[in-house]
Amino acid sequence: MEHLVDIFQPEISFVVEEASGEVDGKHILAKVRGQFFVPEGVSRNKRYYPRSLWERVIGKVRDKLQNRVMFGTIGHEQNIGDTALLEGKVSHVVTDLYIDDKGRGIGEALILNTPAGRILNTLLRAGSKLFVSSRAEGKYSGTKNGVPVVDENSYDLKGFDFVVEPGFLQAQPQLVESLEKDISYCFEGLKGTSSDGGVDMDLLEAKVKENLKLQEELNKALEELEEYKKKASVLEAKEKELKEKLEEATRELEELKGLKAELEKYRQIGSVDEIDEALDKAKRALEEYKELGSPSEIEEALDEAISMLSQYKELGSPEEVEEALSKAKETLEKYQELGSPSEIEEVFSKTEEMIKQVMESMKKQKVEELADELNVPVEAIEKVYGKMSEDEIREFFKEFSEQLKIKEKYRKKEDKDDDFSKGSLFESRGERLLNYFARS
Repeated sequence: MEHLVDIFQPEISFVVEEASGEVDGKHILAKVRGQFFVPEGVSRNKRYYPRSLWERVIGKVRDKLQNRVMFGTIGHEQNIGDTALLEGKVSHVVTDLYIDDKGRGIGEALILNTPAGRILNTLLRAGSKLFVSSRAEGKYSGTKNGVPVVDENSYDLKGFDFVVEPGFLQAQPQLVESLEKDISYCFEGLKGTSSDGGVDMDLLEAKVKENLKLQEELNKALEELEEYKKKASVLEAKEKELKEKLEEATRELEELKGLKAELEKYRQIGSVDEIDEALDKAKRALEEYKELGSPSEIEEALDEAISMLSQYKELGSPEEVEEALSKAKETLEKYQELGSPSEIEEVFSKTEEMIKQVMESMKKQKVEELADELNVPVEAIEKVYGKMSEDEIREFFKEFSEQLKIKEKYRKKEDKDDDFSKGSLFESRGERLLNYFARS
């Protein structure tokens, strides 16, 4: 880690304002505000500070600022520690750091009523152009435009001091609060009325005692500050604990609201006894259904029953089906009087054979009658019988006879050879029809 010291000068001109507030003239002599640092700037000793570095630093030192323990001095030569605090060499305490809307790094500091603080206050009120210089430790991380970049991860800000020679020409703060009346400065009135014109030692001793008293008050104030810090830490822990308990209570309340809503639903169903009774009935019904079979088996049986019911509905109402079944029963009883099913079947078989023979005989008789009527061969009638009605058969053969007459009419009568004489012209109508159907 390298010791990094850079000086800043503000763009804001130095002003002195008469104001009140934190400046009480007893402990705090003035309030300084101005540009303490320069984001995205290069210092006089050539170091580049990224904006992200200062944003990270401000977050890290927030507790120091709130607790007012980021002290500073005039110049960097004085180490800040318990001895410096006891001897009054600390001149101010930084109370705020932020980046304004113009991208400037603004800081605020209170000038303490210590020997060093009174000297700083005198210089500022006299119009001295002092500058702010940062005190820190850190490393570098690469370069930008040939300038080393300060590493934001290792940068550890210690504080800000007032100096004469700047590193950044922007960092010159303003005195924004002072006393309404001038205060007595550290060496004012020390010159006595001794004969040699020197310093009045009694007054000097009184000033030293006053300074020691102020140091004691400062130490006491610091102790009280640490005590308040501890109490604040305890209160913060209790606040966190109470917050967690509140969140837990809120969750439990939401759960209770949900349970209340569920309870209301159950109450709409009925009382506890009614629900118990309904559950018992459901349990018994479930046991009965289990005896019928598995859910899939019951579902299959129901589907089959529904299908059968649909078929029965097509037969008629239950009363109509019952009446039909009653008649069927009476008929069955009559059939039972005729014999067993096998005996009845044998009778039906014989009867069917007899009916078939009778039908064949009737068909043969009808074919012969039509053949005589139409003067055609029996075989011709047999080919079309059953495929046409009797009227269609008569019409068919009538048209066929007419066609044959037309064909015979136009045959050449000159051709009287033996083959022709044996042909269709001298054949009977029945022979010609028979030859035709035989060919077809």
